[in-house]
Amino acid sequence: MLATRRLGTGLALAVCLAGSPALAGSSALAAISAPGPVAAPAATFHTWRAAQHAAHFKLLGPRRTYKLKIFGAIHVEGCHVTGKTRKQVVDATYGKPGHALLGVEQNNSGGPCGNGEVARSLGKVKIHGVTAHLAGLCGMTGLPSCHSKKIFLFLTWKQHGIYYQAVSDNEARATLVGFARGLHRIG
Repeated sequence: MLATRRLGTGLALAVCLAGSPALAGSSALAAISAPGPVAAPAATFHTWRAAQHAAHFKLLGPRRTYKLKIFGAIHVEGCHVTGKTRKQVVDATYGKPGHALLGVEQNNSGGPCGNGEVARSLGKVKIHGVTAHLAGLCGMTGLPSCHSKKIFLFLTWKQHGIYYQAVSDNEARATLVGFARGLHRIG
């Protein structure tokens, strides 16, 4: 169900920057596409505090969701990377697939919990005092222009051993950056 939900939204929720193009992949996509390590099953929560308690690490939650309602619930599951299956991935999506969408994923593995697709590097911005990498599914054969608002954008950064990724679809870059900068520590 979780993997189907993630595939349905079309979000690739983990980006690894490797030179000019970036690799983007979802832990759910990685779990479906190839056999590998088995992580703990996903659990769903309706509050960030409950998700934080289940994940066993400090989370950042959105202060502002730009009038988008949560899509489903907050999900906590194991990391699907060999050697890191005891680490936790927490994600939440706001909005609706095919419409305006914002999401956040964070994990305590120190890096992405999945493999994935090729994304184009679109620059760097500061989020909470650290450099974040902006990438998008755009500008390549069969994908829309990188100037279009109708592309998936990925903003990734690492801080204090926690790997973060904010994502958007059908939203301006400034909205994604504002969403990421508005993430705050959960009590």
